[in-house]
Amino acid sequence: MSQDIGRTYVTNAVRSATPGQLIIMLYDGLIRFATDSRDLLREGKPAADSINRCIRILTELNVCLRFEVAPEFCDRLSKLYEFYTVELSRAMHQHQPEIITNILPMIENLRDAWQTAEQQVGGKKDEGETPEGQ
Repeated sequence: MSQDIGRTYVTNAVRSATPGQLIIMLYDGLIRFATDSRDLLREGKPAADSINRCIRILTELNVCLRFEVAPEFCDRLSKLYEFYTVELSRAMHQHQPEIITNILPMIENLRDAWQTAEQQVGGKKDEGETPEGQ
């Protein structure tokens, strides 16, 4: 029952979120699963599921990029997402949690930048106006 309440809450939060808030939610999930992956690797446990969730989130973030609005910005973000994907895969295959430790601050900084941008924009909902075209 409490799982149903949690799912309903998340569903409602996603449905009522601005595009910028959705991006922030994706980053929050990415940070959570990357942290879980790092911790699992430290404990010598399989981290494939958590890392695959990270990679799916990165793929979604990449799909959200609007190259027609801000091509250079989107190109840079796309390359960062690719870098994070490679590093997460490398951490899993080499069983090196420190690789994730190294990229987590970068991901957190991006998340914080989106949070700042969202606050400055004031959260326009579905008007096609997201910070820097994402």
